[in-house]
Amino acid sequence: MPEPALLAAAVVVGLGAWLQATVGFGIALLAAPLLALLDPALVPGPLMVAALVLGFLTVTRDRSAVAVDEIGWALVGRVPGSLVGLAALLTFTVRSLSLTLGTIVLLAVAVSVAGVRVPISRRTLVAAGLLSGFTATTTAVGGPPLALLYQDRDGPSVRGNLGGFFLVGGIITVSLLVLGGEFAAEELRASLVLLPGVLVGFGASTWTVSLVDGDRVRPAVQLVAAVSAAALIVRTLLG
Repeated sequence: MPEPALLAAAVVVGLGAWLQATVGFGIALLAAPLLALLDPALVPGPLMVAALVLGFLTVTRDRSAVAVDEIGWALVGRVPGSLVGLAALLTFTVRSLSLTLGTIVLLAVAVSVAGVRVPISRRTLVAAGLLSGFTATTTAVGGPPLALLYQDRDGPSVRGNLGGFFLVGGIITVSLLVLGGEFAAEELRASLVLLPGVLVGFGASTWTVSLVDGDRVRPAVQLVAAVSAAALIVRTLLG
């Protein structure tokens, strides 16, 4: 990859890592479409490695707020959600799935803005994990379902628990890619290209993470979720 493209990839991932380390999710929103344009080899495997490394860093920083049991229940839903997503890709077009899911997320944000609260329980965690696995598999945007469930928690809880979910989920996904022959030496080298951006973006979040806490968490989550859905719809229509 030419040096300008390497620099561009690092900047894109750095911005995505900063957003996710600050709000709790968003690296796929910023990085996935742009990395695919720079070099298709950077997605999905290398970007997933970047996301799981970022998840590890976030969990380490916000470990006091991590609820392992909650992450576990969300992961119970992620695997079947991913399998259903694979089946959906074989049945429906990516365009129809992207438009449908983008619209659903926008409606969910609208309901949230209207003041509707969904309590965190085993059932809702499994459901959010299932939806996250489904949307991540079909559209590469898996953060909004779980983030909207956690939006009434404080900043460290949102970031720490989503980070744990993305960490374990990323390990599962990369392992499946390795077993399927879709992640080898080339993808590993591409992953190393993205890691400096992850470290810089995470480091930059040190100065902004305090801005997303308390009563600012909910609107921040709603904003990023809405932008994710709108970007997915626009990208699909333009594509």
